[in-house]
Amino acid sequence: MTATTARPRRHGEHFTPTSARRPPHPGAPPATAREHGTSYRADVQGLRAVAVLAVVLYHAGVPLFGGGYVGVDVFFVISGYLITGLLLREVERTGTIDFAAFYGRRVRRLLPAVTVVLLATLGATVLFLSPLEQRELAPAALAAALYASNFWFGFQATDYLGGDVQQNLVMHTWSLSVEEQFYMAWPLLLLVGARFGAPDRRRGRLLALMTGVALASFVGGLWLMTRSRPWAFFGSPPRAWEFAAGALVCLAEARLATLGRRAATALALVGAAGVLGAIVAFGDRTAFPGVAAVLPVAGTALLLAAGAARTPGAVSRLLGVAPLRAVGDWSYSLYLWHWPLLVFPALLGLTLGPAARAACVLAALALAWASYRWVENTLRFDRRLVARPWRSLALGACLTVAAGAAAAAVWAAGGRTIDARMASYRHARDLPKVYADGCHAEFSKVDVGGCVYGVADARRTVVLFGDSHAAQWFPALERLARDGKWRLVSLTKSACPPADVSVTNPDLGRPYRECDAWRAKAIARVAAERPALVVMTSASGYMFEAGAGAGAGVGADAWRDGMRRTLLGLRRAGAPIAVVRDTPRPGFDVPRCLARALRNHGASAAQCDFALDANPWGAEVFGVNREAARGLDDVRFVDLSDVICDRGRCVATRDGEVIFRDTNHLAVRMAESLAPVLRDRLRTAGLLPP
Repeated sequence: MTATTARPRRHGEHFTPTSARRPPHPGAPPATAREHGTSYRADVQGLRAVAVLAVVLYHAGVPLFGGGYVGVDVFFVISGYLITGLLLREVERTGTIDFAAFYGRRVRRLLPAVTVVLLATLGATVLFLSPLEQRELAPAALAAALYASNFWFGFQATDYLGGDVQQNLVMHTWSLSVEEQFYMAWPLLLLVGARFGAPDRRRGRLLALMTGVALASFVGGLWLMTRSRPWAFFGSPPRAWEFAAGALVCLAEARLATLGRRAATALALVGAAGVLGAIVAFGDRTAFPGVAAVLPVAGTALLLAAGAARTPGAVSRLLGVAPLRAVGDWSYSLYLWHWPLLVFPALLGLTLGPAARAACVLAALALAWASYRWVENTLRFDRRLVARPWRSLALGACLTVAAGAAAAAVWAAGGRTIDARMASYRHARDLPKVYADGCHAEFSKVDVGGCVYGVADARRTVVLFGDSHAAQWFPALERLARDGKWRLVSLTKSACPPADVSVTNPDLGRPYRECDAWRAKAIARVAAERPALVVMTSASGYMFEAGAGAGAGVGADAWRDGMRRTLLGLRRAGAPIAVVRDTPRPGFDVPRCLARALRNHGASAAQCDFALDANPWGAEVFGVNREAARGLDDVRFVDLSDVICDRGRCVATRDGEVIFRDTNHLAVRMAESLAPVLRDRLRTAGLLPP
């Protein structure tokens, strides 16, 4: 990753991978900063190795590394420590910061390697993946080239710990973007804190400033965890406290240097226990970052503090052994290369066993060594670039433009090569109109907007009520509203079942209180509308699971009772209720499967078909819903699974149109095409006039 220790200082540089001179002989004992006469610390290089290996082995699915993703947090703390030290020494020496020189160093350190990886990844995508997959990757690659991929994945509401990451070859660049944003803000923050006030109180002011940054960021991150877990994970402001933790260690180095060997060893042991404990004990169900992030962050800070002692203990010396120093040198390139190598086979439809994953890790190590030697260091220590910072900045602009242009070219080329069949696959991703109109409530919303469609002043009002699996039927109902001259009110909210049950939202990592509040308001809105019909449905998974990483579902008894409470509440509106069975669940990304089949010449789209009973949840929940409605004559049940699936077999396409837009939602065009069938079923149930 991007935090670096290595080479003794040149032009104010703090830590960089191993040395500006020849690196120490591999068999040489680890040297302390004092022995070098510089700020070089071998233990920090070793800590970087531990961090990157934790991330790589976590992504490789190695047992006991379920929390290896905390390696990124270790890197953040190291970056805060290193960059603060580099900049602070420059301020103390010169009274200011040479921004051009600082950003020139960052450019030479970071951009060459990431540009090579992005270009290689985009090239492999063009050679081996479908045009649809190329167009899906290109925007993320462009965001990565601009160091904004964390924002991209945040806007996409990506669940990093919930399995959403496996289909994106540049997912890992989110942390590089966070670091680059840190590099943009930190120098100015330090300069402001250092220059205002008496010089002899500079470190005290900076300690107060960094403490304030850490507290504000940490509290803000905890708040975001309750509102938008993806933004708490990917956002740079809620991660700033981790960088500030490293900065606080740097500012306390003068006092830490007086630690004795025993005290340093004790700190290091506690710190190592924190980092290793998080790596082993955490997993995909851990509410992260949140409070849990304190363990690896504090552990890293303690390890850095222990290594600052004049006589470091055994743990610090162990971190400085030659093999760990070497991996620490390669850690940035290893981080860049390991993810595409592990993910690309899955995009080709291959399943990697333990031996194949191990081979991918070894290949990543080999590429990391080559990248470190011939890509990173070639430009990083080029005398012409070092002597003139503007040349480095110009190089950075050229590399960014090259990677961005390549991403744009891949996106454009993918669009040109999409044929008629592939075009239908691409359009299958379209969302129902209520999303673009802001009429589908996302996680944080509790207000009921209830947008009106069809004929606004019509006498007959129909209400659509439920979660995203209700919203998927909006295209069909909107068509019926236009044809039948109805007034259609849409009341839908993401991951919020209409049944009166409290669920856990896996994206928020907590009980979904917004759902309970919204549901109550929606039922009140239905009563106020006095509709002629309420059409209600939801996903079937709530009864069985709370979502990725969120544990078990509510169970059949709680669902039955909650559904009955909702039905009784809706009956107060005096309208009949149509409970629609949940649609079949493919369990895999259907458009992506079809695109791969089309890419593999001769492959049949039939490989993307599935059996209706492959997931029995829909039938089971439909049965429980019937039990909940016993004695309620105005509640009718509508089942279209026999239309979506023919004789128990669900095909991926019909008449050239894709049936599902993802792993569990109907495509917009498919839903709209089912409008006549839905109308007939509602009439048969006595819910619509003939």
